Amino acid sequence: MGVAPGTVACCYDGHMGFRFVIERTRDAWTLGLSVRLTRTESAQVFMSGDSLLQWPVEGLKAIGHLPLERTSMFISEAAAHSEGLELEYAECGQAERAGAILRKQLVEAGIDEEAESHIEYQDPSADFLKDILAEYLTIKGMRAAILVSDQGLMISCAAAEGVDTASISALVIDTIASAQNLGGQVNAGSLNTMTVEYENLTLLLAPFSQDVMLVIVAEPGSIAASPSKQEETS
Repeated sequence: MGVAPGTVACCYDGHMGFRFVIERTRDAWTLGLSVRLTRTESAQVFMSGDSLLQWPVEGLKAIGHLPLERTSMFISEAAAHSEGLELEYAECGQAERAGAILRKQLVEAGIDEEAESHIEYQDPSADFLKDILAEYLTIKGMRAAILVSDQGLMISCAAAEGVDTASISALVIDTIASAQNLGGQVNAGSLNTMTVEYENLTLLLAPFSQDVMLVIVAEPGSIAASPSKQEETS
């Protein structure tokens, strides 16, 4: 998997930063990390102590061309690898968790995530999912349909122009967590579907799979019932 070109430290002319990509292969989920440092920045990182990046080993199947027993790498070493760091995990959630852990370590070391960067899913089924989500937009009043992982990462979406799907994906998990906490306090059981109605927008949150939520963004009054109830009455 080619993570991102131009990751050799001495050949990069921009400011230091990092970027993630998650790719679905036949039997694994590969997390690719690209760390970009100029030659000067690489020297500064090395002289300041060069922080160690450590990743979780649960579900880990391979580490690029490195031995599987390895559990860490210095930031300067990651930046020097033209192919970046590649970690193959058995499940998508394990790759997401590794990405979150590495992101925290890099930020603490003073390296920012690139402005345009986020965890991207390169999955052969992505177009298929987008086609499914696009069907929601054929319903009057629907503005967007988004699949969001339990880590707050957008897996796929179909949206009308002007809908900030990235921000919705990042914030919706906290909303769900708050609702689940409330349900636990009042012994309401597990969360099934959740509708949030604003003056200019309505959100419907419903489970898509064990680790993925479906988020429907609609105009006010467009959602009369959850998708499951609509299917039962159609």
